[in-house]
Amino acid sequence: MTFNAITGAGRAASHLPGAAQALSSGARQALDGATQLGALNPARLAEDLAHRPAAERQQLLAEIAPHLPERDQARLVQELGARGHPTDIAGPPQAKPKTADADVGELALDLTQIGLDIAGLIDPTPISDGANGLISLARGDWLGAGISAVSMVPYIGDAAKLGKLGRYAQTVAKAVDLAKANPAIAQRLGPAMEKLREAFGHVALDKLPQSMRQALEPIKTKLDDFARIGVHTVQTTVGKNTVEWTQNAAGETIRAKATLNEVFSGASRSSKEATAQGQAAARGIDDDVGGHIIGHRFVKNQGIRNMFPQNMQFNNSAYRKLENEWADWINKRGGSVDIDIQLVGNSARPDKVQVKYSLIDADGNRVDKFAKIFENQAGQVYDRQYFR
Repeated sequence: MTFNAITGAGRAASHLPGAAQALSSGARQALDGATQLGALNPARLAEDLAHRPAAERQQLLAEIAPHLPERDQARLVQELGARGHPTDIAGPPQAKPKTADADVGELALDLTQIGLDIAGLIDPTPISDGANGLISLARGDWLGAGISAVSMVPYIGDAAKLGKLGRYAQTVAKAVDLAKANPAIAQRLGPAMEKLREAFGHVALDKLPQSMRQALEPIKTKLDDFARIGVHTVQTTVGKNTVEWTQNAAGETIRAKATLNEVFSGASRSSKEATAQGQAAARGIDDDVGGHIIGHRFVKNQGIRNMFPQNMQFNNSAYRKLENEWADWINKRGGSVDIDIQLVGNSARPDKVQVKYSLIDADGNRVDKFAKIFENQAGQVYDRQYFR
């Protein structure tokens, strides 16, 4: 809420509706201490109350809470609970439901800020933390802005972030629960969750200190849960080839099952296909390209649903050899190939590619089957089984 700046004791309290006469001096002082540039910061007020004896804290809450707007009151309760002081002050009985548009919008901003903090773990410049601080200031979260400012200092910043990661896991868990219950919310939170997963795709968890890794792993687990929400399939036929794409709520392909009977050697790529490759590569890390899940020579111009950020060396060596094996089997043996490809881990940039395929002869008999799990990184090897 916003207060007009005036001089004298109790300037914040005097501008709460009906509060000037009702609040004690202690309540006025608590509000004054939590007011900066004329705005009340519920997180700062919660921090003050959390350090007071239980009886005094409850008395001040009983005085202050009825005069706060619903949003500030709810934020105060949330902040106190996060500090180990749950309260039964739950806001007016007719408070809007948690799934209201405004709350979902706030949750999307929360997820964006989390993504910026995660990006700040690997960003050697203060850009991510500076952007996060600006969002905090715009939302009236002075404590959050302060932590983001501290985070611009290496080492000290990482320690400050560590104190926030536990609450981040709760926020992401809330987003997943709401998305599971309501497809519309899943779609609305999808872009923010995608950016957060993208940030995680750049973080080498095994290289972080144990304390930070343990704080981040529950968040990654929940992000993987979100990737499985709203899963649906799309069928495609390209010439004599058929594909079943499995996609999550964010529209990202997480699995592709196909029967390949035909090879379109030298097929040209549309301008949309080239654009999609650039978009897929941009979601990745250094040395990534927009790699096809199933080679373009088998399923032409499918766009982003047939792509993921793929290490360039892996794309041009092991994965290409695998596709050459399929193409030679179809062209030289007149057979077909049944394939099942699953992208494992972070759906924004998969960690692994699990490939299963069967070689079918011209009479429809299965001749052989293979399974291989590739890491999405350089140094992968594939030994061709036929046509070496």
